[in-house]
Amino acid sequence: MFLPITPLETKSDQDFLKALYESYQAQMYATASRYVSIQQDREDIVQDAVVRLCGKVKKLRSLPQYALPMYIMYTVRNTAINFQTHQSVVKRHTTPLSVTPDHYPSQALLSEKALEYAESMQDLKRVWHLLSEEDRELLYRKYILQESNEDLAKQYHCQKDSVRMLLFRARQRALDLMKGEQVNDET
Repeated sequence: MFLPITPLETKSDQDFLKALYESYQAQMYATASRYVSIQQDREDIVQDAVVRLCGKVKKLRSLPQYALPMYIMYTVRNTAINFQTHQSVVKRHTTPLSVTPDHYPSQALLSEKALEYAESMQDLKRVWHLLSEEDRELLYRKYILQESNEDLAKQYHCQKDSVRMLLFRARQRALDLMKGEQVNDET
């Protein structure tokens, strides 16, 4: 049995909490096991819940006997939820030791992608004036002004799916020009 080392006002408070812990220990662990499967995590959750309950001795004493188990179980449940939330934050901000530097993109790859992007932008600038006015306007609104498909559909008086098809065709014509192919102006 373990009880947290916390300052309690009197010996009777310690005895009261000890009796509560011994009475509801199995239910506390069962509640914690609904949220985590690792034994150490369950023990941490129950320990934290008992620490929280230590600060609420007066409240616990004032509760009727039938409400006491639910109060304790809700405390364990809320502690488990907080524990899971904290664990997800920790997981987002840490990297496992098994991850090697090979998992990260190298600086050479990043600079290679940047070079490819710059070259494609040069190609696009070279053929921009060869695109039709409609294609330039549509591509400009979508990718420079970042208008949504819904907004473009309202401006072009068509459905959202039609805007996606117009964008696909305009991009395809731009890519064909960049590759040096002849543009087919069927629409």
